[in-house]
Amino acid sequence: MEKISIIVPVYNVEPYIHKCVDSILAQTYSNIEVILVDDGSPDNCGIICDEYAEKDDRVVVIHKENGGLSDARNAGIDKATGEYIGFVDSDDYIAPDMYEKLYKSLKENNAEIAVCNVVKVIDDTYDYSSVQSDTVMSGRDFLFNPPPNVHWTVAWNKLYIKNIFNNLRYPKGRLYEDTFVIHKVMLHTKCVVCLSDRLYYYVNRSGSIMNTKIVIKNMVDRAESFFQRASYYISENCPNFLIFSCLTSGLYYAVTEYSKCRKQEGAKEKYKELVKVYRTNFSFNILRGVPVKKVLRACISYIFPYPTEKTIEFLKKQKRLRSEKNG
Repeated sequence: MEKISIIVPVYNVEPYIHKCVDSILAQTYSNIEVILVDDGSPDNCGIICDEYAEKDDRVVVIHKENGGLSDARNAGIDKATGEYIGFVDSDDYIAPDMYEKLYKSLKENNAEIAVCNVVKVIDDTYDYSSVQSDTVMSGRDFLFNPPPNVHWTVAWNKLYIKNIFNNLRYPKGRLYEDTFVIHKVMLHTKCVVCLSDRLYYYVNRSGSIMNTKIVIKNMVDRAESFFQRASYYISENCPNFLIFSCLTSGLYYAVTEYSKCRKQEGAKEKYKELVKVYRTNFSFNILRGVPVKKVLRACISYIFPYPTEKTIEFLKKQKRLRSEKNG
């Protein structure tokens, strides 16, 4: 039985960590290595991690200075000894058979990555989104046309063959770290299997408040994650529609996030830098094969980015409200 290394970055989650770690240790697939990365947590999480290690020899604890989620994941990857790797966020929890099902589907399909569906937990209510039937596809197809309702960008609802991370790490100090990496994970992966089973419980904690510095960083990292992906697609000779989609998504998030922090010191300068990145990477070559309606939006946004993208945001919101009202 091959070993699965499950990496859990831990920071300031004392009320949630027991449920998280207990759900991992209760896995029906028993040959696991649970790597708890105490990322300089200011509460009692470090002590709790050590208590788990004393009780169960499958638990390995890393204590380190705070470096953020990416840095903690990278420390876990460096320590992992399993043939496969999974990630669980420390305020979430998983079904008892999650890794058994992912491993089984991965082996049956000779796949390199297995993906499960997610249950969103919001204030003790459960959101069961509709899901597709089980699907097997190449990583390239998964990236270009992911199955509906599958959480395809995130790291934590997947099981990976370890060698995917031989030369790949998460970007330290970035928000939206998964968005910076997922395309590099998937593009050259030969086979991905997606399960309809809802096996990962994503806990959406209400009441969190972002401070001013984080709001501006939110704008920068979210936009740059798409701009960097566009550059990667260009280097890999990917289809124009993907490059176009990343550039327009990056601009859209630059505008929508800027609208939340535009009165804050330094926000305007950062926003202008992001618009400049969009305009620098924009070319008529990437418009080939793109629907006329989207080309028109991109050209207008090139000249008038803020009013154009804010109008699109408004129209998306109205469409969503009508959809909710109708059913």
